[in-house]
Amino acid sequence: MRTNKFLIFFLFLFLNLWIWKIFFEDFLIFSILIVITVASYKKFITDRKKSLVLVQLLMILLTVITQYLTTSISSLTELTNDQIRIRDMRLREYPPVFIRLGAKTLWLPVAYRMEARPESIAIERIQENIFESLDINQYFFASHPRQRVGVKEFEKFPYILLPFFILGIVKLINNKDYGFIIIYLVLPILFVAFVGNKNPLGNFSVFPFLLINITVGVSSVFYYISQSRLINTRVATLSFFAVLVLNLLQSLAYETY
Repeated sequence: MRTNKFLIFFLFLFLNLWIWKIFFEDFLIFSILIVITVASYKKFITDRKKSLVLVQLLMILLTVITQYLTTSISSLTELTNDQIRIRDMRLREYPPVFIRLGAKTLWLPVAYRMEARPESIAIERIQENIFESLDINQYFFASHPRQRVGVKEFEKFPYILLPFFILGIVKLINNKDYGFIIIYLVLPILFVAFVGNKNPLGNFSVFPFLLINITVGVSSVFYYISQSRLINTRVATLSFFAVLVLNLLQSLAYETY
């Protein structure tokens, strides 16, 4: 099955709009992603030694640095004029909060601390960045129906791969591959949480995780099909990849026109 897994992996590596968009926009990033994703998958399949954690961290660090250098950094505390207007509207919605101490009234600036303090604004921005990075729609449906203002959205992976992505997550958790999840998903998303998501190529620092995870899901389904006598493996494989290619051509048509 190892040969089949690598074959599936390499097919998915190039049967997605994301990697080709990166190829045409920045060949250096394309090369880095290809090398790191292939090396990461090889280690994921063949090596499970703890000594390799440092190597994996170095690889994902290179991806994160590349993400940083190509991202328009967003301030965690600065507000635009429209955001200030919305903040002021929200401040006026808070009821006055006070404590009476005998004849004196102590007013508590609850509204200001909840909405206008730099720390509160920064925490809210970090939360927004994290949820944007975790939004499955961003990777499979071009963020529809929550497209972001000022960002050119595009369908990064064919949407028919979404069930296999979810299955891959389940498989990783069942196999207790928590280290892989932390290094390749949690760390890049935490990084993006502080620098923002304004990158024309998207959050490609999670590309290795998404691709490997999809491969895990598809490989497990193909393994089940190969063990089943009710389904013709060749017909199922050809049908699946035919639909996948059609889905990719559809995404390419949307992106072009």
